[in-house]
Amino acid sequence: ALARKHLGPDALCNFPEGQGPDVEDPANDSIVKATEPKKQSKYLGVYFDRSQKKWRATIRTLGDGKLRHIGYFRDEMRAARAYDNVAVALRGVQARVNFK
Repeated sequence: ALARKHLGPDALCNFPEGQGPDVEDPANDSIVKATEPKKQSKYLGVYFDRSQKKWRATIRTLGDGKLRHIGYFRDEMRAARAYDNVAVALRGVQARVNFK
């Protein structure tokens, strides 16, 4: 029933209409709030981590494309400077940075 509600009357369902478990609509659940987008920063590689209540700096490595944790910071600008330091160390002077 929820699939049809969210995807339309032709949605493929696991159970025939009127059968299957009673499930509450997850769109009404408080857990949805936990998946809201992260607060974006005006700086590259920086966002606010709500669980830590700090700014987090991360960088994606060029070789394997993995996201690497740089650290947690009390303020956004320190996180941005940490990102810049790691970006230059990994990519050299041609790296995109927050501060010139």
